[in-house]
Amino acid sequence: MKKILVFVSLLLMLTGVSCSNGNPTSETSAPTAETVMLYLKEADITMSEDFKTILLLDKLGENVLIFGTDTNDGYMGYVTDKSFADYRKFVFTPKENEVVKSACLCKFGKTAVVTLLDNELMLYVFNTDGDVCNEYNLGEHEFDTEMTAVITANGEDYIINLNNESLLAVAADGTIQGEIDCKGGNILGFSKDNADIPAVILGYGDTAKTARINGTSLENERKCSDISSSAYAVCGGNDEYSLFADFNDGLYGLSNDTWVKLTDYMDNTFSVNDICGLLCIGENEFAALKTDGEGSHLTLLSERDISELKSKKVITIATWTDLYIADDIKAFNNTNDNYRIEVKQYGGNTLSTEETLDPMREDILSGDPPDILLNINGSVTSESFGARESLFVDMYELIDNDPNLSREDFVDGYLEAMDFRGKLLSLAPSFTLNTLGVKDKYLNGLTEWTYEDMMNVVSACPENMGIVPWSNSWKRSDFMLNMIDYCSFIDFEKAECHYDSPEFISIMKLTQEHGLGMTLEEYNNFLNGTQEDDMTPQERYFIDDKYLINNYKPYLFSMSDIHRTVMGEFNEPMTFVGYPDYMDVGTKFTPDEHRNFSILKSTIHNLST
Repeated sequence: MKKILVFVSLLLMLTGVSCSNGNPTSETSAPTAETVMLYLKEADITMSEDFKTILLLDKLGENVLIFGTDTNDGYMGYVTDKSFADYRKFVFTPKENEVVKSACLCKFGKTAVVTLLDNELMLYVFNTDGDVCNEYNLGEHEFDTEMTAVITANGEDYIINLNNESLLAVAADGTIQGEIDCKGGNILGFSKDNADIPAVILGYGDTAKTARINGTSLENERKCSDISSSAYAVCGGNDEYSLFADFNDGLYGLSNDTWVKLTDYMDNTFSVNDICGLLCIGENEFAALKTDGEGSHLTLLSERDISELKSKKVITIATWTDLYIADDIKAFNNTNDNYRIEVKQYGGNTLSTEETLDPMREDILSGDPPDILLNINGSVTSESFGARESLFVDMYELIDNDPNLSREDFVDGYLEAMDFRGKLLSLAPSFTLNTLGVKDKYLNGLTEWTYEDMMNVVSACPENMGIVPWSNSWKRSDFMLNMIDYCSFIDFEKAECHYDSPEFISIMKLTQEHGLGMTLEEYNNFLNGTQEDDMTPQERYFIDDKYLINNYKPYLFSMSDIHRTVMGEFNEPMTFVGYPDYMDVGTKFTPDEHRNFSILKSTIHNLST
């Protein structure tokens, strides 16, 4: 195999984005919603500097609460306003073994802190002077120190969200009023709404609803557009939206019964899952609590002057689930002076359904197609999508016309694997290698082999040595097909099958005549024995020379996997000798067809005008 050069995706030539090999952080989809593009700029809120870690934000009327730990790990809160200028401070000192859970703003300028002490929930109320004026024991609950208890004010009373599993109503005098009946729904979000009334977002499988909390009851229950995951942060809204929520792909506002997507944060330096607190403090203005490797801090998000953004050409990337190159897009948007990327998310959890593909078809037919398709859940550019050759750019032409890139710069086998009828309609930045490994001492200098070579090596291996280590549950035909690239015996262009070839027949005979796999007794002995490493039975028996060949299909996902294995994972020199192939020899490169990029032909015109 040729030396691996730096992989340069054609996407980089168009956008400058560096493609990540990471996996998406979540498989849930976003709410079904309308979209309003809101571009937000960031500014530091200097009060963050007074805290070691900020745990939460809360707002009631015009007052804002910032609560967290100081530089000495004590607990404190600032009660300020939406300008974050002046403040008054209160300090909370927990007892021994007491764990602080949450805090909130109350009526009349008071504040409250809820804790867990010896498995009992405690509620402390502070007056405006910062002194504890009331202390209540709320009793024992099925709770542990890792679980959450988020408190919010309900008029003069309180609501406590116990680990997103139940809601507890507490009167102003510390009396437990009872558990609030969520009617079988899962708690997806919890906050005061735009009228400072506690509200809850509930999920019921494929449906969701919002409701206000009155005492121990839900009222004003309304079905809202679908939500498939809990919110990272929820806060009260404004005149236009009753609630704001950060779901897994951006910031949404609830307008009547519809979640309206406001921004995907692609022009900011952080991701949705970095946000753990949110407050609406003005028209299109938010205070956000962001986490990073060193703790959490406040940032002010306000609407950006988009005149600068409008001067850039927009490149749209269409996708259906979470965008695993989101960080790369953010970096691009923050550094490129000529282009910016916008994500066009069609929603849905699979590309096999018509309701997922139809909206994109409609956009293409209406003259508003995306520029690039980031295909995550299945091949959009498959036969099921239709006349793909007329829709998508043949990237061979881009490679051949680029002065800094050539076909020879790609790993051997990569372009061939992505080829479709002589055209390159998609590129995948991630891949696997399907190959066979054999210890060098048995190969006698071979670095690749034909069927005849393989037969000679197998015939010369020690007596009672198996060929391929695999589970005893496999049939002989399974073993055989895992020793060869059986698809190579099919000529798809000519629609011919060559399973009657001498090579195929010889492999069948080899399978019949030699011991394959491990016996059930061997397998059980391995599983019941003590094993100091994390090797699978297949790997361990390969190391111990009980089997000749180790099959790496499809376990090599990166160059680091290849390097680690070749450089001595098995403590003896070994070679990826590849599959004995009917039409060729060697290792098979398999791009990830479920995460690839395709460029629509309209993109070239859009970027050149």
